[in-house]
Amino acid sequence: FQKAFSKCKFIVLGGEKYPPALLPQVKELAPSARLFNTYGPTEISVSCNGKELTHANRITIGKPLLNVKEYVVDDDLNELPVGVTGELLIGGLGVSAGYNDLPEKTAEAFIDYYGERCYKSGDYAYWNADGEVVILGRKDHQIKLNGLRIELGEVETVLNKQHQVKEGVVMIKSVNGHDHLVAYYTIRENVDENTLKAQMATSLTDYMVPTIFMQLDKMPISPNGKTDLKALPEPVMKNESADDTAPRELNYLEKKLAALVSGILETDDISITSPLRRSGLTSLLSIKLAAQLYKQFGIKMNVKELASGSILDIEDAVLVKTFENNSDNSHSDKPVVSAQPSLTSAPLSYSQLGVFTECMIHPEDVQYNLPNCLTMPQGVTSLQITNALKAVLAAHPYLNTRLQNDDNGDDPERDRNRGLDPFRSRRTDGEVT
Repeated sequence: FQKAFSKCKFIVLGGEKYPPALLPQVKELAPSARLFNTYGPTEISVSCNGKELTHANRITIGKPLLNVKEYVVDDDLNELPVGVTGELLIGGLGVSAGYNDLPEKTAEAFIDYYGERCYKSGDYAYWNADGEVVILGRKDHQIKLNGLRIELGEVETVLNKQHQVKEGVVMIKSVNGHDHLVAYYTIRENVDENTLKAQMATSLTDYMVPTIFMQLDKMPISPNGKTDLKALPEPVMKNESADDTAPRELNYLEKKLAALVSGILETDDISITSPLRRSGLTSLLSIKLAAQLYKQFGIKMNVKELASGSILDIEDAVLVKTFENNSDNSHSDKPVVSAQPSLTSAPLSYSQLGVFTECMIHPEDVQYNLPNCLTMPQGVTSLQITNALKAVLAAHPYLNTRLQNDDNGDDPERDRNRGLDPFRSRRTDGEVT
């Protein structure tokens, strides 16, 4: 095959994302061939973009072909400038009439844009400075992990750019009841997991680096020749206790901290020296751990630093806090801490500001709403329910917190001054709901 391949004059690839590691291989096997990358969904009659890669070092799908018009738009169908990511719309002579006997799906995927019929590709893309389209991945591959948006295609691209990786895919998988970003990959040369994580961390923000890496002998392939994602093995959280270079019996504090962390992660595979992220400590679990550390040991730890730190780091913080407490108790003139008046308003925390911003950008989303319906037995009046709810709010004032902009109309803040909105109830079939 390689002998025949080396005699090719034109090599045109399409149908799948062009792996960055494949380009130098093809150039080496067929040094005299002209290489092309093509792109196009079936809905627009196969191909709509093309790019010659013979002398290229970076892979794109190139410019639109003749009789093709393309747009990169946001969720409101506003055109986006060069370098800004959005969904790729494809118009032109090749756009199909729609899906046979599927009018609803057709109406959703094919729209009128600037007076011409366009197909919503579902691909995230952006224009580069040369007028070429760069595809980042599927729109339906954008997921949320711990409240943070992650584009799986972007993480996969970084994984496949590592020279030791032959092929890789990234998925969300549940381990011990918690969601994790899992990287499945095959290798062209030996590489340990920590090295791969460190290399990816140079190109990705911390929360986008996979917490579990699964090296495979080969990727499972479906009958149509694509990676069979359903056949990938279940991820396993590796026991890194072997990383402890000097195994020893844990002291009392280390055992207590290890038990606390194990309980939160729901696993006994914990190393006291390795970063807790490798054991599966996500951002949400970090918040839970920080709360328990404050409750049990009186220490305040940075949530972001918890995942990158180890149990030994937590032990150091506990010992420092203990030393400070003992030092303070040795002074007889220790000031008495008095209760402070309750604030009527306060700035948002970073996590609250993130939720607020997300809701402003995507007001149609209801992911932060938790609707529920309770049916009361006959005899319960709406006044009783209202009084009960008011009693709960009086006992827990924070439940009455609402967000509003400050006097300058800038940063939102938490405000407890405003009164309650009237409670509303309705009666159906003799029951108050």
